[in-house]
Amino acid sequence: MNGKKNKTWRAFMINLDYCADRLQVVGKRLDDLNIPWERVVGVNGREMRDEDYVGIDKQGFLLAHGRHIEPGDIGCYLSHIRALQAFLASGEDFGLILEDDVDFDDDFLELMDKMLESSAHWDVLKLSGRHQGMPVPLRKLGNKHRLVAFFTRHTGAAAYLVSRFAARRYIERLLPMHVPFDHVFDRAWHFGFRFRGVLPLPVSAQNFAYSTISTKHKLRKPPLYILPKLAHRTVNETRRGAHYIFRGLVIPRCSLPPR
Repeated sequence: MNGKKNKTWRAFMINLDYCADRLQVVGKRLDDLNIPWERVVGVNGREMRDEDYVGIDKQGFLLAHGRHIEPGDIGCYLSHIRALQAFLASGEDFGLILEDDVDFDDDFLELMDKMLESSAHWDVLKLSGRHQGMPVPLRKLGNKHRLVAFFTRHTGAAAYLVSRFAARRYIERLLPMHVPFDHVFDRAWHFGFRFRGVLPLPVSAQNFAYSTISTKHKLRKPPLYILPKLAHRTVNETRRGAHYIFRGLVIPRCSLPPR
């Protein structure tokens, strides 16, 4: 025996009560792949009252994101916090946080073993998303996948693997909300942890007929807030680039020591 403790993990799928079809489809896919999971009841932003919006900065959202906040934005954000809390309460070493419209590569469990073997090199591991993200390769995860750092924006938060350390940092620092969840959860310089990704992305989106975040008629984007939005994103991307440059990810160096 090598004396090493096996790393435990579980998936936590965010699912709203009115989305039974998603629960059935994605739950079956998780079962077919032998992925241990539990449901986290999502927060329905459309049922919240004004007095429930504790920690929600509506004006800050308008300035930073260039449009009025929608109930779905709030529900999504708070649902991810609820999923992170459920993970911490579970006692597992790692949590796979999922939205309820995902699908997985058939070899996902094999990749999970590789990701956990490399857990000394990341605190959060992004497994799905949009945009190119200007990836900087860091190390191999088997023959097919690579551990990367995203040097530019790579939105989407449908699937990510998180350590207990990172989950606690999220809980401490995610509120108040002033941008959508997938625009803030990758800010490694703010949370003080290592945010990484996996390419090719092993988790993709399924096509359901409706969105649980966006409304059919999006709220109007006030033209006066375009400039504050651009300024906010410019500052954010400058800080992202500076963070990774100072961490030596443009000119490769030895990996950071494990936590």
